[in-house]
Amino acid sequence: MPAHSAIRRSGGLVTMSNNAALPTVKPAAVAAVTAMAGFIAFLDATIVNIAIPSIHADFSSFSLESLSWVINIYNIVFAAFLLPAGRYADRFGRKLVFMLGLALFVAMSLLCAVATGLWFLVAARAFQALGAALIVPTSLALLLPAFPAERRGVAVSIFAATAALASGIGPALGGLLIEIADWRMVFAVNIPIGLLTLLATWRWVPEAKEGRAAGNPDRLAIVAVAVGSGAIALMIVKGNDWGWTDLRTLVCLAIGLALIAIVARRCATHATPLIDGRIFRDRAVAVSSIGTFVLAVPFYAFLLANVLFLTSVWNYSTLLAGLAMTPPPLAAVVVARPAGRLYDRYGARYPTLAGGVLVGLGLLCYAVSAGPEPDFLADWLPGAVISGIGVGLIWPSLASASVQNVDHERFGTATAFNSALRQLGGVIGVAACVSYLSSQGQQNPLDAFHHVWLAAAAVAVLAGVIGLGLVRDRVPDEPVGGLRPDAVGA
Repeated sequence: MPAHSAIRRSGGLVTMSNNAALPTVKPAAVAAVTAMAGFIAFLDATIVNIAIPSIHADFSSFSLESLSWVINIYNIVFAAFLLPAGRYADRFGRKLVFMLGLALFVAMSLLCAVATGLWFLVAARAFQALGAALIVPTSLALLLPAFPAERRGVAVSIFAATAALASGIGPALGGLLIEIADWRMVFAVNIPIGLLTLLATWRWVPEAKEGRAAGNPDRLAIVAVAVGSGAIALMIVKGNDWGWTDLRTLVCLAIGLALIAIVARRCATHATPLIDGRIFRDRAVAVSSIGTFVLAVPFYAFLLANVLFLTSVWNYSTLLAGLAMTPPPLAAVVVARPAGRLYDRYGARYPTLAGGVLVGLGLLCYAVSAGPEPDFLADWLPGAVISGIGVGLIWPSLASASVQNVDHERFGTATAFNSALRQLGGVIGVAACVSYLSSQGQQNPLDAFHHVWLAAAAVAVLAGVIGLGLVRDRVPDEPVGGLRPDAVGA
């Protein structure tokens, strides 16, 4: 590896250099700081889901479709700016971009908490997503070089477990905060955590950047990703109201597909493409990215569907619904670290397949068991635990596979690419869930939720099957110095 991106290891400490000596840092310190940042980024997703009914009560003149943009705008902006954030982090400094993202996220959380109207809230959420987009790829890009290649699966699983823990705490914490005050507190809670993380980053994390990661990413492609995914989300959300053959629906679809095609073309021809083709030509990156996108569709759909089912069909309070949403992510936390060890030993293929099947089985339990009368232990808990175990297996495995053959200078770009596809899948999942429940839920809400769970189960299993394409082509003690020739296009 070139000297400017060297990593020296002595006595369990890591020193990263970039043509200059950097402070020696313990991997545990980097892991703790990046985990804190990942915690607030992922906490926000589940907390906002549980807050949707409370937000609807304050903005009762708006439909569920309009309220869905509180979630969708976050996912769209997050996905659009993850890739350039990773590139800028690799070029200008991962610590710098990481801290800028944290500061923006905290400031926008404050604006969300004081929002006086729905569209003000949506706008603040868009800028909050920009902050999160700066945080997530730089978190892993700072974390991964601090660990040797043979422990990379464990390092990623630590980050994934933190995300799962945030997801587990999110619903219950959000429900408690809403019961004590109102939905505004679910945004305000980010502020103290974010400020503490900023202080810890400044104190403990060294700067790291790559001299070869030059050039500004394609700005037209950034805009095209945001507008294209937004057009497709708008088509799905409004398709039932407009009609699926209405000119407006067809125009949104055409715009979305055309812009995606433009992005793909420019990635192949632009001097500094948004997506580095050398990354995507690697089989592990390609397969794990497709699997991530496919899994995100049902994952985000059933997260929202579960909240709406518990509060509207079973008439749970926000706090009780939050507590009921806690078992799946807690089960994922328990499984995430063993999943990382399984990945390090056997690769991602079988944990991914098992995870997808278990997520599908858990959702099938919801569809078969959940009736009009609440019965948490018999009708809800089994599906919650099974799906949570599946999530704990599949997400860390896909995340680990997405960077297994990527050299250090492109960690930020590779992790951003995988995360962007996850968010874009989430846009489609949320939009499809809202569209179907809005059109069918009025007539027979119980059947509508059952259909959402069944569809989500089928797509989750498909994501697991896609994981069979992941072939282990790196032995644990092999140094990672770039994309191996035999791994590219394998």
